[in-house]
Amino acid sequence: LEHFHEALTEGGASAALAASLFHYKQLSIAEVKAYLSERGVPVRL
Repeated sequence: LEHFHEALTEGGASAALAASLFHYKQLSIAEVKAYLSERGVPVRL
């Protein structure tokens, strides 16, 4: 999850693609959104 945060903050990305993580149920979209939101990254909940 930290890599998402780094890409969107330090890396300056406006979006991140991780379809295989969601497809193979390694993470849920809700988990990623909650993690980012808790760290101040604006997400649509």
